[in-house]
Amino acid sequence: MTEIDTRDGTEWPAQDLFREWLATHGFTVYSWASDGDQLGDIPEFQAVGALPVDGRPNVAGVLKMGDPGAGRTLVLNGHVNVVPANDEHWTGALRGQTE
Repeated sequence: MTEIDTRDGTEWPAQDLFREWLATHGFTVYSWASDGDQLGDIPEFQAVGALPVDGRPNVAGVLKMGDPGAGRTLVLNGHVNVVPANDEHWTGALRGQTE
């Protein structure tokens, strides 16, 4: 867990920490900033146009083990931006209420 502020638009410090961790643990690391216009040209990302993704950081790490043609590949995907834990942002069971 980290105490880095990762609300929308402030993800760079957390991504830098993650990038460092990956590199320290032997991963080949890739970093890039999102381009909303470019993503909007891809049919699967048409909805991205409504999201503020320009300049948002992305980090990927690749760790090669053994023969890459000998088996399956494992991909883990996540995100670092969060929603502040204010009651008005949550409803139902997420606030401890049961439906």
